[in-house]
Amino acid sequence: MARKADVVNFDCSKYQTDFSMLRRFRKTGLQVDPAELSSFLDSLPDDLWDPATKQICFTHTPLDYPSKAPLHFEGCGSLTYQWSFEPYNNKGALKEREVKLHESQFTEFNKEFSGTYIEEVYKIVSAAFPVRRMRFMRLDPKKCMSYHTDNDLRIHYAVRTDPACQMVIDSEVAHMPSDGEGYFCDTKYFHTAFNGTHKLKRVHLVFGVLGDFDELCNARGI
Repeated sequence: MARKADVVNFDCSKYQTDFSMLRRFRKTGLQVDPAELSSFLDSLPDDLWDPATKQICFTHTPLDYPSKAPLHFEGCGSLTYQWSFEPYNNKGALKEREVKLHESQFTEFNKEFSGTYIEEVYKIVSAAFPVRRMRFMRLDPKKCMSYHTDNDLRIHYAVRTDPACQMVIDSEVAHMPSDGEGYFCDTKYFHTAFNGTHKLKRVHLVFGVLGDFDELCNARGI
């Protein structure tokens, strides 16, 4: 049985995921520059992050409605539920968004970020996949997401990560390194992610993708 000190000092860097053995994760072959992506992340001011979800969304809907949030907040979090610092109503149920949205509605790239490296990445990925929401998603140290399903698929680019940061889909476990590779994930299955580090804030660039996982994989030969 491992002692506490052994666990704290455990070096998991030698454990790499063999994606060829997995069904719910696929490499897209869509390479971006990880250094450029990291530099862009560093350039963003703190007030761009949605404080409740710890996300920034780079696409938005063309809709106009009274309660529409700032463009870089509109696509953050759930499109059905109102994630906030008090997400539950007095009956213990999750509060719903005043205006419910759908992934397919996020067709516009936020012009605030025109001419930046994030726009280049958007063009690369959107030319190959039917993408909609494009978000930086942060997961703080020693935190885990809920076990849930999405209505749509996801492509992940790891920007800040560590081997102690893992994603689990339908009992498959993978670490996605910050190597500039886009990892296609079948998040219509139950999944979660955790940050097992003590200090690192894990950040992934995540695209919402419309369609069927197997059909899109076959179309791209991945």
